[in-house]
Amino acid sequence: MIEIKHGLGGAVARPLALLALLCAGCSLTGLPVTPLSPETLAVPGRLARQTETGLPVVRLRAGSGLVIAEVARTPLQKAAGLASRPRLAQDDGMLFVNQYPQRAVYNTRDTLMPLSCAYIAADGTVLELHDMNARDMSPVVSVSDRVQYVLEVNRGWFRQHGVRAGDRIAVEDP
Repeated sequence: MIEIKHGLGGAVARPLALLALLCAGCSLTGLPVTPLSPETLAVPGRLARQTETGLPVVRLRAGSGLVIAEVARTPLQKAAGLASRPRLAQDDGMLFVNQYPQRAVYNTRDTLMPLSCAYIAADGTVLELHDMNARDMSPVVSVSDRVQYVLEVNRGWFRQHGVRAGDRIAVEDP
């Protein structure tokens, strides 16, 4: 019997498992996907430029959703983050890239909107999910010290798209 585990557990019915095997390596849009990893983000042409901010963007498949995420790598880019932006488009986000896996500490001190964040391992596995209030200086400290990426999206986006700890985030090929 074929079983596919979602998140931390729970078998999916056989027809869905077969469908998942047939669609492996494809996204819901039919475009190929690649696991999120430092190597994946280093592939030339994988990231496109976003006109307003100048930051590169990447298309990330998470659960049933697709996030168009700006990529913040440098200390200056990460410090600016989503601060002072009045809103975030429904399926937009920001992917913060750490140089190495570590314990993450984030807050929304200068962010004008409530957010959800995923702490993600180097292999694209969602380690933790957190909701954050706008303009909150309280640190959101990761339990894990394996956080390579942090993905911030509109509050509730992960729940809306069925993303849970243990799921994998993938890069959708352009």
